[in-house]
Amino acid sequence: MAGSKIFLYSCFAVCAGTLAASFFKTISSVVLFYWVIAIFLVLFSILAKKSALAVAAVFLIFFAVGFWRFETIWDTMLADESRFPNGRELEFSGTVADEVKTGENQKITVKPDLWPGRILISADLYPEYRYGDRLRISGSLQEPPVFDGFDYKIYLAKSGIYSVMNGPKIKRLGENVGSPFLAGLFRVKSNLRQRLYEILPYPHNALLAGILFGDQGDMPRCSTKEIESAKESQEACLKLTEEFNVSGLRHLTAVSGMHIAIMVPVLTGLGLVAGLWRSQAGAFAIVIVWLFIAAIGLPASAVRAGVMGTLMMAVQTLGRPANGSRLVILAAVLMVLQNPLLLRFDVGFQLSFLAVMGMIYLSPVFSGLLGFLPDWAGELRSVLGQTLAAQVFTLPILIFNFGYISLYAPLANILAVPIISVLTLLGFLLAAAGLVSGGLSWIISLPTWLLVDYLLRITKIVSHLPYAALNFHIHWLILVLFYVLLWVLVLRLNVWRRVRFLGF
Repeated sequence: MAGSKIFLYSCFAVCAGTLAASFFKTISSVVLFYWVIAIFLVLFSILAKKSALAVAAVFLIFFAVGFWRFETIWDTMLADESRFPNGRELEFSGTVADEVKTGENQKITVKPDLWPGRILISADLYPEYRYGDRLRISGSLQEPPVFDGFDYKIYLAKSGIYSVMNGPKIKRLGENVGSPFLAGLFRVKSNLRQRLYEILPYPHNALLAGILFGDQGDMPRCSTKEIESAKESQEACLKLTEEFNVSGLRHLTAVSGMHIAIMVPVLTGLGLVAGLWRSQAGAFAIVIVWLFIAAIGLPASAVRAGVMGTLMMAVQTLGRPANGSRLVILAAVLMVLQNPLLLRFDVGFQLSFLAVMGMIYLSPVFSGLLGFLPDWAGELRSVLGQTLAAQVFTLPILIFNFGYISLYAPLANILAVPIISVLTLLGFLLAAAGLVSGGLSWIISLPTWLLVDYLLRITKIVSHLPYAALNFHIHWLILVLFYVLLWVLVLRLNVWRRVRFLGF
């Protein structure tokens, strides 16, 4: 077997072991026995000169690595979680360890002095708190709940958050305790966001903030009472947040692999128009993408998406999808080894990886189907092809996790996605101009408002079409079957195109 295939299958083995460990708990003696058997098989196969058996044993070892890594992190998490005195009234000191999220209230991530891990606190909008503040907190510590089939506890645990606290008494003890670098990034982001809210009207400013920063807290959404009232009337409550979900445009307001990958070809095209060589234009696109990620505060999801997008750019530069996709898979495996909970419990990670793989292998097919577009629309054809390819690869995961299918998502994306990269650039220019010149920001605000308004109208029209979204729950076996069939389909398509899919 070729070395490239051994490497690829070893990556799959690590992921398989990680996934298996997330479902099946075992005792340490069984894991130790497994390791002994795997190592014995390697030694035996080498002495017996059985190369096939040696390769199989290597895969078993990598499977064990994934299994061991998940169990190690899981046990550490449980040990840290057990130290939190949930269900008790207590007073403690801590430091704000991440950017404060605002919406109906403030979501404050606090690192307590007494225990490992973090606490997510819901507090009133005022007074405002910032990253690096030292706080004295008094309230009731609670375990994150499970509601509507969503395991909020695991969702938070993958970020090291083991408890929540609602409406505690808070006293600020000090400021600027955290990293000066992160504090500076969060301050820049806050200033840019504030200028957007001052220049554009609502909800245009809230939507643009969602597109630029992934902040969805201020976007109009239905309250629990409104949703229940709509159900009694056998209707659907649709405000902006729900309209984006129903229309299949939700990914535009989350910094994901798809979001980043859509930006890359447009930025590359701008570089080419400016007279750069293709390699220089690619480097220009990557630099702008990482400046964008830094400007929004380097959130972990955006960093992972940036890595995926950067590697996709490398794939396009190499011109060899099979080799390039191995880079993406290697990056994904390294992320999983760093935090094994991502593989099963982080939908954003799953969507970023699948979107990039879809763009690598299916976007040429969709771009070919869009060949009727004129030659001057080459970049548009590329962006639409990548978007549709990403939609195909991510659709089953979306249905499995959210329980509905957006029937008009392809139409909505064809109408909306081509403007997103331009809107992102204009949005940042508008916010930056607002910091230095009122007149310049007013000029930039006109085309920006028009594009945001266009996006709002498209979303509203598509989300209110008949049967825009259908409830559609699928079993995990159907999910697996779909990806097996998709793998076979892409394999056949790439054989026809004489491109090797994942080295096959």
